[in-house]
Amino acid sequence: MLDILNKILANQLDPKEVMAKLDEILNAVDPNKPIVTYDFSGVKRIRHPGGIISDDSAGTTFDEFMNKMKAQDWTGLAKLAEQQKTERPEWLTPYFFAGMAYGNLCQKGKALSDIEYFLKKALSVYTFEQAETAAEGWLANWKADHWPPSCQ
Repeated sequence: MLDILNKILANQLDPKEVMAKLDEILNAVDPNKPIVTYDFSGVKRIRHPGGIISDDSAGTTFDEFMNKMKAQDWTGLAKLAEQQKTERPEWLTPYFFAGMAYGNLCQKGKALSDIEYFLKKALSVYTFEQAETAAEGWLANWKADHWPPSCQ
């Protein structure tokens, strides 16, 4: 610790900035900090030192996603997905449906961004495997410039 303090003084670093960074690091590695995860269908799990709490309140929203997808309501699907990305940032499913919607709306940049984000974060999460397979197929097609017929 003394070496770190001497380095701070030698490099004339702002001690307030250093302390803020140390606090940020402490918060990032806090073993008691709750961990929030979702499965694909919207079941939320909060793990904390005292156990696990489950919440399936996003299940209704998942049903809305599915209904909009079946109806091919791409604009409605995109709107719902954007709303859920804000309300439930840890839930990856909205990125999947946003990518699908934007792909069908020919908004190529948004489609690629959302699907790439989904794949990066959902990698190896057991409940996302089937969606990952679909998203990987879309991504490969889109990168080869094979977009839905509505985009031709």
